[in-house]
Amino acid sequence: MIAQGLLLLLALVDAAFSGYRVAAGYDGRIFKRRYYWTAIARGLVYGLAWVAVSLGVALALALGAPDPASTRAAYAAAAEPMVATFGVYAGVVFVAFVPYLFGGVELRNLASVGLFGPITLARRAVILVGGALGALSAAGDPRCLIALAVGTSGALLVDSALDRWRRARPLP
Repeated sequence: MIAQGLLLLLALVDAAFSGYRVAAGYDGRIFKRRYYWTAIARGLVYGLAWVAVSLGVALALALGAPDPASTRAAYAAAAEPMVATFGVYAGVVFVAFVPYLFGGVELRNLASVGLFGPITLARRAVILVGGALGALSAAGDPRCLIALAVGTSGALLVDSALDRWRRARPLP
C-alpha cells in the first residue's frame, strides 16, 4: 500500500514538472515566477485528471475480478519496481533544480541546457522502463496489466496534452 501511495505522489510530481517543462522557454519576461507556478499548477491539474482515470480503471478492474485480493496484491507487486525506477528519476530532477535555488542567471541557463535537456529526453524511456518492470512483476494478472497500460499511457500523454494547450494560445 505504501508503494502505491508513493507511486501516486510521484505521478503528481511528474505531472507538475511536465507543466513546468512545457512552459519553459516560451515567455520573454525576466521574472517568471508567477508564470512558472501557473504552469506547474496546470500540470498538476492534468496529472490529477490522469490519476483519477487510472485509479478508476484500476478500481473497476479489481472490483470486477473473481479474486479482488489477488488483483490488489498484483497492483502492490507492480508498484514497487515502478516506485524505485521513478524515485531515482525524481531524485535526479530535484538535484537538477539546485542551481535554480542557489545560482545566478548563467548557472540557471547552464542547468537548463546541460541538465534539463537530457533529463527531459530520458523521461519517456524512464516511464516505459518503469512500466515494463511493473508489468514483469505482475505478469500473472491481466487486469493489473491493463491498469498499468492505462497509467503508463496517461503518463506519456500528459506532456502532449499540456503542449497542445500551450500551442493553442499566443505567446505572452
